[in-house]
Amino acid sequence: MTHRPKVRVCVWGVTVVVLFSALVTVGACGDSGQPAQTSSTGSYRTATVEELATALKDSAGVQLVDVREVSEWRATGVIAEAKLISLGDLKDRAADELAKDRPVYVICRSGSRSRTGAQTLVELGYREVYSVAGGITAWIEEGLPVVPYSE
Repeated sequence: MTHRPKVRVCVWGVTVVVLFSALVTVGACGDSGQPAQTSSTGSYRTATVEELATALKDSAGVQLVDVREVSEWRATGVIAEAKLISLGDLKDRAADELAKDRPVYVICRSGSRSRTGAQTLVELGYREVYSVAGGITAWIEEGLPVVPYSE
């Protein structure tokens, strides 16, 4: 009696599992140009820090909102062009400080709060909204400039 067919089935099964795992991993990576979140009112996109730097340099009218807290602004500095509006204040201050007809980039420390802030702006009717992946941490790691926070 030979056990060879069982070995082939087992090896084939392991191969299928490995290939499926690879496909799931690749599919989960995503494209930064695709909508990161969608709601009934619209969606925002994810941008890299490089894309933000280019937009700030090349595009007049780009708005940048830093939704971190004051203690974080003090600790790392801020991007010179940023409007400093903590996430908790965003709903109340957006209408007075941000134009709905211009692109808005939202940045935080690492990217989590910026997604929440971006979704908030979409729900408030802002049409072109970007969450900056990696946040100020990625910005600084890329050697991009910050200035000291001043009240």
